[in-house]
Amino acid sequence: MILTAILSLLALAAFAQDDGQQYRVIDQATLGIGDQHVHSWVDRAPDGRTLAVSATAASPLLIMDANDLSIVRRIDVGDWKVGTRVTHSTHGKYLLLEAIEYLEYSPRGKQERRFAVLDPVTGALLVPDVQAYAAQITADERKLVFVGKDGVRVKDIATGSERNISGLTRMATALALSPDGQRIALAYDPTIEDLERIPSIRNDKKVIKAALKIGQVVHVHELATGAFLFTVSELFDRVFRLRYSPDGDELWIHAKPASHKSANPDATLSYVDVADPSTGAMQRASFPSHALYEPTFCANSANTRFAIGSQKGWRLEVHLYDRTTGSMAGRFILDERLFSKLKEKGEKWSDQRVGFALLPDEERMLMTMGSRLIEWTYAP
Repeated sequence: MILTAILSLLALAAFAQDDGQQYRVIDQATLGIGDQHVHSWVDRAPDGRTLAVSATAASPLLIMDANDLSIVRRIDVGDWKVGTRVTHSTHGKYLLLEAIEYLEYSPRGKQERRFAVLDPVTGALLVPDVQAYAAQITADERKLVFVGKDGVRVKDIATGSERNISGLTRMATALALSPDGQRIALAYDPTIEDLERIPSIRNDKKVIKAALKIGQVVHVHELATGAFLFTVSELFDRVFRLRYSPDGDELWIHAKPASHKSANPDATLSYVDVADPSTGAMQRASFPSHALYEPTFCANSANTRFAIGSQKGWRLEVHLYDRTTGSMAGRFILDERLFSKLKEKGEKWSDQRVGFALLPDEERMLMTMGSRLIEWTYAP
């Protein structure tokens, strides 16, 4: 018993990177999961009490205590192959599962994928399978809004009934619902009329011609009626994800430059730009990433810190920004050297993706790397 206790303490021991950053690797044995359980995503509940940690293949989704990082519940969600992105609804009543694809950066843009709505209390998949480019649960937690080739549709979670939103029949590849439930942002392949609404290019025929082939625009509409409100005042490359900040004061636009070499000499570059959600005017903040796959990005509830996944060569990284100063407040490198001894056990230590969530104490972050969880104390 004494030996077991010592080994457990060693598994939870704190370490430091070369720059003095503190972290600890949480051993699977302490959580009661095996080496083949590969984590794919982490999302913090709106109340800050729990975390949802999804996994690849048929491994269960874990509900963890956000303070002591113990497992509260395990939920069988079926086999999701590469795993799922998991996102809490506004008040945490439901979890939205989104299938992760092997190749998220297709030259043709985003492909339709599976979405599902999970009740984390009962473990039931209330909406088991919706094929769409993007989806989000409404602010009142009653409906699932999703967009596909036929435009935007709304599915009632309780009854399963579906309907279109009038005026939103155009195909879009990304969507975001404002936290107040009033607006929807959508990414479209542009028309000439769309491009003429963007002051910086409306008189440039050459740019407009190129934008019709490879660019995208972001429109904001009223959710209830589909009425058009405004176009975000910038032409984007390929938009992969739209999100509103937790406080609703910003619209985040994750885009990647066009795949052909002349337009994007750095094939790994993507970025999250920030727009004013009321007017569509672009703000100065921009957060780059060199992740080979669509990166995780998130903020704390006050939107004073912003984190985004990145990569340098084969080394995965997490970059943490201080929004008050606009500077990078921390950078964690998930290096193979940290796990070299663990690899000898034959466990799956990396799948070249990193998921993470900021913990409610505003001092720590929980990160995934293969079958391991890493707690980084970024503000000791």
